[in-house]
Amino acid sequence: FPTANVLIENVQASGVGLSIGSISARTVANITFRNVVMHHTSKGVYVKFTAKAAGDPAAGKAPGSIRNVTYENIYIDKPDSWPIWIGPQQAGIKEDGGGYNPCDGDPCSLCWPALKSASCPGVAALIDGLTLRNITINKPKTSPGVILGNASLPIRNLVFDGVRFIDPPADGAFGSDYFHCEGVQNGVARGGTWPVPPCFKHETL
Repeated sequence: FPTANVLIENVQASGVGLSIGSISARTVANITFRNVVMHHTSKGVYVKFTAKAAGDPAAGKAPGSIRNVTYENIYIDKPDSWPIWIGPQQAGIKEDGGGYNPCDGDPCSLCWPALKSASCPGVAALIDGLTLRNITINKPKTSPGVILGNASLPIRNLVFDGVRFIDPPADGAFGSDYFHCEGVQNGVARGGTWPVPPCFKHETL
């Protein structure tokens, strides 16, 4: 994968977030977002794969990967949607010549988790080496986030270091857990991170 660093810093941002992806069966690596302010954005940190990121082992096509990514010194003020989303792309599908249904996910439904019949499967693609450091999220409207890997190819080496939420809703989609978190290997919370995703190891002060 690329060895040159890509650095985005000292900006104001909004919309669907500081996004990486959606990635299909490709590799993206060595990216840093630093010193960013996001006022009234929709999503905040958004790292995502399409369903095609699983590749095609029968055809010798390897799965996609996202490696060595850092989000650092970021302030997110009153996000409307998910402050942190790491995993499958959340999008609707519009078939050629057909209608659009946001609840038909690509691969994750826009209606998930509010609609019980909606699905949000983890994609068998690789995230390895993702660090969120000194991130403050003020008064998010929804639950703090979704971290969703795949059991066969879990997210590896995911670090939250000083990721702090101010007044997150305790009655959101995931209640007092605050996060939906699965398919993670070596997830660690440090530096006063709160709330800690339930599938992380606590190393907070």
